[in-house]
Amino acid sequence: MPAVPSQSGDDIRIELQRNATTITLSWPIAAAGDCASWLRDLLR
Repeated sequence: MPAVPSQSGDDIRIELQRNATTITLSWPIAAAGDCASWLRDLLR
């Protein structure tokens, strides 16, 4: 579940896969700390 910068460079792109379901999120780089907190909560 890697978080990688989008091609535009303005967002963090997160792709989550579980079985046949895929969810793709774009998160503003300016809010990277919030993104990290969200991921930590999600992965608990």
